[in-house]
Amino acid sequence: MTQSDDPRSFRQGVDLLNEHGLPWQIPLAGIADSAHHQILLKILARDALVSPEVMTKAASLSKDFIRKNRRSLGPNAQVVHELFEPFYVNLAKPDGAVFVVGDETIFSALTRELFSVDN
Repeated sequence: MTQSDDPRSFRQGVDLLNEHGLPWQIPLAGIADSAHHQILLKILARDALVSPEVMTKAASLSKDFIRKNRRSLGPNAQVVHELFEPFYVNLAKPDGAVFVVGDETIFSALTRELFSVDN
């Protein structure tokens, strides 16, 4: 967000934060294979913000995730792409999850499993 619509003010802008104080985002893997987000995907491609290779990889990861989990990732999912990236998880919700993007797959870390100990 910037104080004005002048493109020169972009460097002074700040990220829009979500209700948890983290930068607002829509995970690429959550929208890359979505019919509902085609206009956003076209803008990302048109403005060269995402390369065709990255878009293809994100769509492939999304399809693999859907095949394995029988559900889509969704645009509101907590997705972690790199080490030290902040993320939010509500530990009071046992059905919550954080998703970690790897080179070949998306891993699920369910809240109820985060602190489980194998016997």
